[in-house]
Amino acid sequence: MSDAKSGSQNVNQDRHGEYIDMRIAMSALEKDMLSHTKVTDKLSEAVDKIQEMSANLCAMIKLHDQRHAQAEKIHEAFDNDLKEIDQRIDKVFLDTENPWYMAKNPGAKQQAETTDERLTKLEHWMWMVAGGAMVAGALITLALNVFLK
Repeated sequence: MSDAKSGSQNVNQDRHGEYIDMRIAMSALEKDMLSHTKVTDKLSEAVDKIQEMSANLCAMIKLHDQRHAQAEKIHEAFDNDLKEIDQRIDKVFLDTENPWYMAKNPGAKQQAETTDERLTKLEHWMWMVAGGAMVAGALITLALNVFLK
């Protein structure tokens, strides 16, 4: 009987050891579950923050685009105003037929005609020189081809 008692004690001790091992394993699983829950919560918070930041960035980009479009409209209007002012100035101050301009600059018409004549002569000479240079270049090319062959 002592063998039977010792056998049953061994079985009880083995079961007790298994029970302790299971408790340890359960404890480790509980710790893992808690750490997994914490990590999941932190990841969830991070995703929420990223979504919030994304929404804020979208709103900022939309606002920036609106302001950029407004600035382009203002810039375009400003450019148009400057062009109009420039045309008015040219019309008033550089028009040799304008009586006000002629009163302020009595010799302006004669000076404009003289300047036009000089520019016409200068253009004539410029085109003659350009044509002569082209003819000279063609002749030099032909001469070099003849001598190099």
